[in-house]
Amino acid sequence: MKRIMFKKGFYTIALIYDEQKTMFRQIVNNINVKPKYALNEVIAVAMNYNCARIYWELLYKNQMLFKKDKYDKVCSLVNSDHPGRKNMAFTKTDLMPMHIKIKDFWLDHIQNITDEECMKSGILKDSFGDMLSNDVIYYYYDTEKIVDPKYFPTPKKAYADLFDEINGKGCWESNPLVYNYTFDVLELI
Repeated sequence: MKRIMFKKGFYTIALIYDEQKTMFRQIVNNINVKPKYALNEVIAVAMNYNCARIYWELLYKNQMLFKKDKYDKVCSLVNSDHPGRKNMAFTKTDLMPMHIKIKDFWLDHIQNITDEECMKSGILKDSFGDMLSNDVIYYYYDTEKIVDPKYFPTPKKAYADLFDEINGKGCWESNPLVYNYTFDVLELI
């Protein structure tokens, strides 16, 4: 099974768990590059073992499908010197508590993203002001600690900033081709 490693780590995983993030993108540097993931493919959401332990416990508390053998193995790795304790690149996909299934994908330039697609990509919305006001702001968190949100007037401006933060300053402006993927969060396998 393949894995996907999200650069925003714990924050992104929380959005996926809550089904607030149901899209992601893969930059295409060459038009002949095939998509990394296939339609209906099941992919493990990579996370370090410390994070995986927390999610296994959340699943248990929410009385979802719980695999005690996998939880016990993750706990033993958390209590060891295994590099996967802190680095998701060194983890095993079969021990991950979260999987996604690709529903659809298509090729397009990043700047063609819609406001709705921005929201499905992890941009959040909030209201402010008094009850008579319809003022809305869009935001995402720019740190792993989830303490300092960055605010924007539109979903697209928020996503453009997030895209540059993940892929490097100026990437949004270069308007690269991307594979857009939509996915469902699956029950544990």
